[in-house]
Amino acid sequence: KQWYQRRVRGKELELEKDLNKQLQENQAVLRSRLADLENSFQVKEDLYKEEKALLQEQIQDLLFHIQSTDAIENSPLKQEISEGNLHVASSSRDGHTPKKKGPRKKK
Repeated sequence: KQWYQRRVRGKELELEKDLNKQLQENQAVLRSRLADLENSFQVKEDLYKEEKALLQEQIQDLLFHIQSTDAIENSPLKQEISEGNLHVASSSRDGHTPKKKGPRKKK
């Protein structure tokens, strides 16, 4: 009878070892999948942030265009602007343009 009990316990022990091994393998596979998913998520999150920033920039550009168009439409100089006859005053204070400096010589 003892021989039979040892044999049953030996089979149970083998079964438990086999189950333990399979569980460890499954755990390794799941950890690998989790790491892949986390990496994929990070890549997608980075792309999302980049796309969001580009879209925000485009919205700002569109708002600027709309505001500029509205300003031109409501401007008393609308006709001059549309004909391209707008003259901008010189920005120099004393009436003459600054001289260009030549390239500097190295010492």
